[in-house]
Amino acid sequence: MGRTKVSQESGRLVAFALKQASQLVHRSKSKYEILDLLSEDIEFFRRALHKDYDVPWVSPLAHVIPRTPIGIPFGDACLTGCGGYCTELKFWWHITLPQEIVQRTLIHLADDSAGDLISINALEFVTVIINYCATLSIISGSDLFEDDPFP
Repeated sequence: MGRTKVSQESGRLVAFALKQASQLVHRSKSKYEILDLLSEDIEFFRRALHKDYDVPWVSPLAHVIPRTPIGIPFGDACLTGCGGYCTELKFWWHITLPQEIVQRTLIHLADDSAGDLISINALEFVTVIINYCATLSIISGSDLFEDDPFP
């Protein structure tokens, strides 16, 4: 099945527009001030991606082999809570964050000048970890995967 002339032309137009937008960004001579926290993150990744970094960048073969997922969990976080669910594995969860955490978010702190800020990125990462734990709990409690060493 071939694409129609209209869809080919639309595709070319979109590709051209994306190229132009990309060039505007990457050829810009504008300078932007970045926060210390972002500078620290950039430095961490610069060191972590260096060829002499002491953590090997490898994956177990079971993670490289294409597999059909048994479920795709979803999750999200905000500055007051987080939650997640997976319809295939039949779980959902929600956590209202304790005030000790909420008090350290951008709701109550203007910046991280005191070093106490808990970023939304950290809360999103917690959501990923909890979704992983929930998925692992469901899988380990099921007899469907007894013969699969890498479910």
